[in-house]
Amino acid sequence: MRTTIFFLLLILVTYFQSIDAMNSAFSKRTRIVILDDEPIVAQFAADVFFELGFECVNFFSCSKDYVRHLREKRVDLCLIDVNLQNADGLVLLGWSKAKQNNAKIIMFSGETKKHTIKEAQVLGAEGFLSKMELDKNLRRFLDKWDINYPLW
Repeated sequence: MRTTIFFLLLILVTYFQSIDAMNSAFSKRTRIVILDDEPIVAQFAADVFFELGFECVNFFSCSKDYVRHLREKRVDLCLIDVNLQNADGLVLLGWSKAKQNNAKIIMFSGETKKHTIKEAQVLGAEGFLSKMELDKNLRRFLDKWDINYPLW
């Protein structure tokens, strides 16, 4: 009987810790990285995160700089453009998941083809957003994770 109660308590504690970890996974100190070969789009996405209260947002328009950053620093959330000028966003998705397996990765693109979305999901993307109305799409996506923002 005591053993059963102990295991039930252990299961409950583990469950609530996982919920807390999920809810606290995003804070104003969440490390966010954005990669888009169009600097204005990367800056716009960063501005959306800043408006929501996130403080640690880095954005890159060069995939080499993005790769260097992920090799040197831990990140929590990556936003990667699918169609990059000098790199394949889906290849970078796979590399990013291998390098930073705890990071959540969201792919985004001006084109939302079903096969590309499916491939991104298979490679481990948490989601796929259209660049059209990117600010609204980002907010809607973050709402799915029950993030209470603004985070000030």
